[in-house]
Amino acid sequence: MKDFRGILLSMNYIKKIIFHAAKVFLPKWAKEELIIFRNMFVKNINNFNLYKDSVLNNKGVEIGGPSNIFQREIPVYRYLKSLDGVNYNINTIWEGSISEGINYLFYKRKPIGYQFISEATDMRKIADQSYDFIISSNCLEHSTNPLKALREWRRIIKRNGSLILVLPKKDLNFDHKRKYTKFSTLLNAYKNDYDEANLNALDEILEHHDISRDGGIDNFEDFKTRSLNNFENRCLHHYVYSKDLIKEMLVSTDFRLVDVGETMYDYYALADRI
Repeated sequence: MKDFRGILLSMNYIKKIIFHAAKVFLPKWAKEELIIFRNMFVKNINNFNLYKDSVLNNKGVEIGGPSNIFQREIPVYRYLKSLDGVNYNINTIWEGSISEGINYLFYKRKPIGYQFISEATDMRKIADQSYDFIISSNCLEHSTNPLKALREWRRIIKRNGSLILVLPKKDLNFDHKRKYTKFSTLLNAYKNDYDEANLNALDEILEHHDISRDGGIDNFEDFKTRSLNNFENRCLHHYVYSKDLIKEMLVSTDFRLVDVGETMYDYYALADRI
């Protein structure tokens, strides 16, 4: 048994070396094809067919993407008809410099979509019931008013359309020392109409943020400076989500919960607009 495990470990190591060498020496187009091919063998989430069916040959929009999880564990990019994107600014830490227009490149084998520059809580550029579905990964935690955002997202989804939402689990990131957020906290932010400049959660974040797990910062003072400028960089996780909190906020914003689960790093949920 030990010899067999050793063989498996050796084969896995060799595969990693080959893949790394290919990324270094292959031309760009071949690297992209190699990544797509590799992602096809990543294990899909439980009940993936529900998620696939919600986007199959449909027109959607992604809030805060593109997102690797939609190529890997929840690979819906392969099955949708078209996809536009929404981001809050023309310069972001995650995407670099972007511009509004037909330039949303999310998956090599799909047509380029339209990139909107809009807040997640205010997408007035998009008409009511414009899309069959919305997908969003690791974005909503950066909003100080997630219930307002979800109501705005619901507005642009067609009746019986779908939302695929992915949010980070605190266990393996810099939030692991923080307590899970209560729904009453989100409700208070909604009732008081918090905008994205709001820093009500900052004291708690500064007290419990694990800088050693934040690859974008070196020391506490730099972290505090960056956090005070959060309106520009949007690095803060205002709230810490659990499965129960995700369920409660989706139901409260008039979605019907279809499925909820978790990967090693994230929670995910599928909900329908009712």
